[in-house]
Amino acid sequence: MARRTGCQVLHVENFYPGWEGLDAGSEYLVREVLVPLREGKSVRTHRWDWHVDQFFAGALIEPAGLIVIEGCGAISNASRPLLDVAIWLEADERIRRARATTRDGDESWWLGWQAQEDAFYTREQSDRLADYVLDADATADDVLALLRGERG
Repeated sequence: MARRTGCQVLHVENFYPGWEGLDAGSEYLVREVLVPLREGKSVRTHRWDWHVDQFFAGALIEPAGLIVIEGCGAISNASRPLLDVAIWLEADERIRRARATTRDGDESWWLGWQAQEDAFYTREQSDRLADYVLDADATADDVLALLRGERG
């Protein structure tokens, strides 16, 4: 989608300080990214390197055009007023776990992460804050059609 639309894409996983950092990453997104962007400021993000367990300089995000923010912790009570549109992708635990394990090669961290997700989504009610709820198998074309008003 980024290539076709020219949008800037932010991955919230770049903001987590490791496997215990869901809340910290979500807070960073609001405080250091969304608030300054809404004020018309450019933002230099940081990016967590999962192999060396530390932050490095990340992307430069300009406050113009379409910015897509994806990942766990993107939709919260603090972030929602700063977002134009929020789309929740619904996936059961089995699908989330399989995708994460495929991405990372093992699941030694899964139970701790799942506990953070469960606590975050119970507290924030992210799915209820969303404007749209789609199945996790939704494609970029599905999302674009939805945003263009081509889907109900």
